[in-house]
Amino acid sequence: MAHYSFIKQDRIIVKDGIAYQMPSDDVWLNDYSSIHAIQINDTSGEVEPVSGDNRSATSDEIKAVTDKWTALKSADDKAKLDAQEAWLNNWVRVRQERNHLLSETDWTVMSDSPLDDSKKTEYINYRKSLRDIPSTYSGNNAKDITFSEGNVSVSGTKKISKPS
Repeated sequence: MAHYSFIKQDRIIVKDGIAYQMPSDDVWLNDYSSIHAIQINDTSGEVEPVSGDNRSATSDEIKAVTDKWTALKSADDKAKLDAQEAWLNNWVRVRQERNHLLSETDWTVMSDSPLDDSKKTEYINYRKSLRDIPSTYSGNNAKDITFSEGNVSVSGTKKISKPS
């Protein structure tokens, strides 16, 4: 059972506790200047006009509110996907993930590290490869550079392996 609430003054439509706010310049709101709120439960609803005389919602009003909520949700979902895609294709993300790997392996190159010289050399080379990612792979899209368990892949091919 879906429950919708539309509160015109607040420019909000809520479906089952999930709210979306319309921009103040949304022309859709113009059609509801005489309405304070609409409450919908499944296929029936109640309109609270500004005048205070409650009445049943028409099927057109119910469809308009449910369609508007769906449109707002779709726009929000698309904005989130666009933002996620933009973040994945951002060199700031690559540098942050790279810097995290560098900080996790700082201990390996300290003078008091318990590693033997051969393992230290592996980590020195690994860390240099990490620091060189922006210049080495600058011709790639940032979204093609992925990090998994200390390893770095470019376009699905492992390019930098964390010493074991």
